[in-house]
Amino acid sequence: MSRRRGIVVWSGIVVWCASASFWTPSEAVAQNDAPPPGDPASVRPPAAAAGTSKLPIFFTAGFAFGRRSDACSLCASPENKDSFSAHASLGKYLGHGLGVGIDASVWRRTHPGPTLDPDSTGAPQPTSLGNTLGNASVTFSWQVWHVWIRAGGGLAWARQDVVREEEGAGPVVEQASGLGIGYSAGAGVTIPVAGPVSLAFYANLNGGRYDLVSPTAVLQRGAEHRYVEVGVGLTLR
Repeated sequence: MSRRRGIVVWSGIVVWCASASFWTPSEAVAQNDAPPPGDPASVRPPAAAAGTSKLPIFFTAGFAFGRRSDACSLCASPENKDSFSAHASLGKYLGHGLGVGIDASVWRRTHPGPTLDPDSTGAPQPTSLGNTLGNASVTFSWQVWHVWIRAGGGLAWARQDVVREEEGAGPVVEQASGLGIGYSAGAGVTIPVAGPVSLAFYANLNGGRYDLVSPTAVLQRGAEHRYVEVGVGLTLR
């Protein structure tokens, strides 16, 4: 009899320990605080759902009016520096409104170039001189409400068509290019449209420094570019 009583006692202890490991005091408090079935509070969504409306990443893409503000001594028309640019950014939230991401921007302008000597058909060859600037930066951002600011650094590049005079052959168009260090800074505001999609209005400053090199020579050392872009696009945030 005493042996059977001991088995029952030990079985009870094991069952009690197992139940205690799956049922914690916090669950007991939650059960005691749970509203009765008829209470309207019983149909409210869980509190955790309130923080799921923001995406873990953000993406923005848009087009802008861009104005170049550097000297551009090798440009075909230095006095005409207005054109258009494209901008895109992709990043991840770090918390407390902070984020880190990659921003890229490209500005391009073309001008009519010189007319080259006739080809084999006897027709003159019109040319177009292009000027392309770009930046790709790792940036840190801060967002509060629907406003954000960002800044960072990375790469800057340029491609520029230049005219070179060859003795006895007339003008020749060749492309110079450069790759160096750059920086980018900007700010923007969003207007919600639907869900995570918003209209984005932004303004950015992009700059860089590099050597412009053509296939035949170094045209300019320490060349710089700076351009401001003011644009509109779509953002997912």
